[in-house]
Amino acid sequence: MYNQKGLAQVVVLLIILLGLGVGVYLVQQQTKLRSRASQEGTRIQFVDSSGNSIDKTTSRNVKVKVIFSPSPKEIPQPFTYTKDWSVDWEKIPAGTYELSFDHSNSTQTDPSVILPQPVTVEVKTKATTEVKVSTDGKSHTTNYYPDSSVLSGQLRVETVPGRGIKINVRAKPFSPIYPTHFRLANTEKEKLSQGQEFEFAQNDQVVDWELEPGAGKKRVYAQFKIDGTWSEDPIVWAEIDLEKSERIDLGAYYRDPEVSKTHYFYEALTETDKKKHPDWDTEAPRGALWFEMIDGRTMRQYNFNPADVNRSCHYDEWTFDEDYVRYVNTTDGPNCNSTGTLAQAVFDPPVVYFPRYWNEADGPQIFTGKSEHLDVQDGEEVCRKTDEYSNGVLGWEEIAPGVKAIHIKIRSKTVSSNCPYDKDYINKVYEEHYWLAPMPVEGESGKTAWGVKRTMGGNVEDQWAREKKGECNYSRDQYAVDEITKLRAENNCPFYWDIWNDMYKKLPEVPPRPSDPPIVRVREGTLRVETRPAVAANIIVKLSQTQKKVLEEKWGVNWKKLPTGKYTVEFSYPYSTIHDKPTKIPSKKEVEIKTNKTTEVVVDLTKGEVKVTNH
Repeated sequence: MYNQKGLAQVVVLLIILLGLGVGVYLVQQQTKLRSRASQEGTRIQFVDSSGNSIDKTTSRNVKVKVIFSPSPKEIPQPFTYTKDWSVDWEKIPAGTYELSFDHSNSTQTDPSVILPQPVTVEVKTKATTEVKVSTDGKSHTTNYYPDSSVLSGQLRVETVPGRGIKINVRAKPFSPIYPTHFRLANTEKEKLSQGQEFEFAQNDQVVDWELEPGAGKKRVYAQFKIDGTWSEDPIVWAEIDLEKSERIDLGAYYRDPEVSKTHYFYEALTETDKKKHPDWDTEAPRGALWFEMIDGRTMRQYNFNPADVNRSCHYDEWTFDEDYVRYVNTTDGPNCNSTGTLAQAVFDPPVVYFPRYWNEADGPQIFTGKSEHLDVQDGEEVCRKTDEYSNGVLGWEEIAPGVKAIHIKIRSKTVSSNCPYDKDYINKVYEEHYWLAPMPVEGESGKTAWGVKRTMGGNVEDQWAREKKGECNYSRDQYAVDEITKLRAENNCPFYWDIWNDMYKKLPEVPPRPSDPPIVRVREGTLRVETRPAVAANIIVKLSQTQKKVLEEKWGVNWKKLPTGKYTVEFSYPYSTIHDKPTKIPSKKEVEIKTNKTTEVVVDLTKGEVKVTNH
């Protein structure tokens, strides 16, 4: 019996302790919940362009609606009372109060007493609000005295001169206090101090926001600034599911594969151009870019007027594969340069410009790397340099009111060169920017096609700073195209060009193009390496200038095609003897690959000798 009674007491005690624990947990959770997502009270919501609430999107660029509901704790409790003569340090809730005044029996018939007009005062937390009201027709005075001992507020009212009038104290209806600012952040709420700040204009205010990249659930946090202080309560957040959409073919967005067969990017002359140059052909493009596919994956991009006799003597060559769009070479025909030669800049390996396919949910995609940059004239290498690049897609941007475009950025610099004319360009940054957006197609009413809406580029250092300051903002409504080019050069502006294409314009019908240069690649030669005796020796071939490994073979190199230039050949063998003879590994050997020639290297691994011939 005793044991049963003791057991019952233990069970009751456990239940009590459990109840206390649950109570503490619920109190803690209630505190945390104030910072969580909500469908009522202060909150933020994701909305579409019509203001409807959404919980999923395929775009990182979203709209956030902000709703602020003043907290009930800011509303004073109902409060009213009447005092005669004065109010002596009355402790009352902080808030706004109206003081009104009536005659008492003793002052009803006293003509010298003039009742004061009603007075509105603010009773502040941890302070004494002192009001002196005049009973002889003068104005009142209000003073505030901080007092840390006052937990709520304290009111003192004095009549001057002192008279026994009735003083009515009444809390005024609550006047909501709204924030002056709010800030948003994609990070956890503790990082809101680094968030973007907005002015709080009104409830249901909608602002544009960019989510973090990567598909999945995304949160955005909000914090409010009230009375000059960023409030910790409430901090709210909303959640949205960022879904992957169909991949965008950036190669096709850069230029429409079908439309670009018959049309080209056309920037029209402005009225300023026509006014300042009445002799110009008004139909001639201010800027032009047209395209030609050489095979299924190789494209030429021309920037000459397609009606010009030399329209195709200058081009950039790009390739399109499943992963990347790459820059292969730039070619200038004899009519496009002062040397009268076929000049090329060839990149090995080709430079990655941007991903072939892109999904907005993945965010910016930037590719960095190095490439050997060969300057070639009439097929012969003149000199070479090493370029570093950082290229890719940045995402969507609004480039004009209502015009959204995909921003592609190309950035490179030459870090080393044996070209005599490059000494002033080492480590100088070169950039090109492309904004892709739909444009109208001439001759096809209502049709649009994706293409390069805007492009900028040139040798730059701090490229955006001066542009943003407007130091190089030469309006097309004020200056002709040649004037802008001259002004940019004279004032050391960062970009050589800033072109806004107006449409896809029909390519002109022209006779065959005899001035078209052939596709000339860098000249090649052949390398053959033979080991004597024939053993599985390791052979490594590197570029002499950069020591970049070109190939690695065992036993020998069998008539390998290589671009002309100087290479270093290295040898190794893991065993100390070959056919009972000591192994003697020769030093590395520099060889030169010449155009349409075979460079033959014979290495004797028992004598340590290397013989090189060209034929």
